[in-house]
This record gives sequence, C-alpha cells and structure tokens, in this order.
Amino acid sequence: MFRYFTQFSPERFRSNIKIYLATLMWLLLLCISMGILVGYENKPALSTNAPQLWPIKSNLYRAPNNYTLVMSLHPHCACSRASIQELNLILARVQRTPLSTYLLFYKPSKFSFAWKETLLWKKALQLKHVVVLEDINGEIAKTFKAATSGQTLLYGPTGKLLFNGGITPARGHEGDNAGREAIISLLSQKSVPSHTSFVFGCPLFTLTVPGKNHV
Repeated sequence: MFRYFTQFSPERFRSNIKIYLATLMWLLLLCISMGILVGYENKPALSTNAPQLWPIKSNLYRAPNNYTLVMSLHPHCACSRASIQELNLILARVQRTPLSTYLLFYKPSKFSFAWKETLLWKKALQLKHVVVLEDINGEIAKTFKAATSGQTLLYGPTGKLLFNGGITPARGHEGDNAGREAIISLLSQKSVPSHTSFVFGCPLFTLTVPGKNHV
C-alpha cells in the first residue's frame, strides 16, 4: 500500500484521465454515428399512390394477357443496386409466368446520353427479358406517379394495379422482404397479406450528383 502511494504521479493520473475521457467520447460518437446510419437505412422514402389502372399516356405497350412490372430508377442512386438484384431474383422465380418488365431510367434532357451510363444502368442491361428505357425528364415515370428510385409497380393481365412499393428490406440492402415476396406470390396467383410495401431509395427527380451533372 505504501509503495503504491509513493509511486503515485499526478501527471500520469491526469494523462490517464484524458485518455479515458477521449476513449469514452470516441465510443459515444461512434454509437451516435451508427444510430444515424441505421436510422437512415431503415427510413422509408416518399410513398405515392400509383394509378389503379394502367395509364395509357405512358405509351408503354402492355400485352393484354400478361402481367406488367414497371420499376423507375435514378441512374446515380447507389441504393437501387439492391433493387436490381432483388428484381433478378424475382425474374428467376417466375420464369414461366407471362411477364413484361420495364426499367425506366430517369435522365434530364439537358444532360448527355453518357450521364446515365452508370454501373446501375450496366447491371440493368445484363438482366434477361427486361426492357431498359431512357426516360427523358422522367415523363413516363410521372404517368405512374413514381417519386423514388426503386419504386416498383405490378399490373395484372386486365391492367389493374396489383402492387406498389419497394422490393428491398432497407436502403441499399438485399435480402428477404415483403415486397419481393408479394410480387412472387401475385405472379403465382396466390393471396398476399399486403399489396404495398415501403420504398427505400433516392428521390427520383431531386437527387443531385456533384461533379456528374455534365452535358
């Protein structure tokens, strides 16, 4: 005991306190940052009411006896890469179902063709039996009242809206989710608990891309 007190150094004690406080502050900031990130990833985007009947003004062809799936995308939305992957899983599960699929890539008219040639665009082109379209100023997406990148609509053979929502479990994440299972069930003519789901993605028309909005 006596030896401990004789070796006690006020300078060392103050130094250790500073280290402990700095470590505690770092851990607190880390927890706050992780909480913000988790909250952002799980915060749904703007949800809109899509037309209950197929909008003729879209000028997209709808086969009378087919289901038709429409997904609106912003080419610079990193979150939507997960939507493309989930869509690929859906298409693999319903290969025998008559389904027409459109991917609408938003592109402002003032920007060049190359503006939309992102990794997301290239991944979309790799999907089989999918029509990938350049949607100038989002005019086609507007006829479907889409507002978020990754918003997915499914219309039935009669042109009636069957599903409106997202097909990812969180922002930029893949995995089991209500939207994907609802679409697969509907295409398999099974009942579903809900015909809507949260959409996790970037704003379709207001996402800014610093340094990439070039003509």
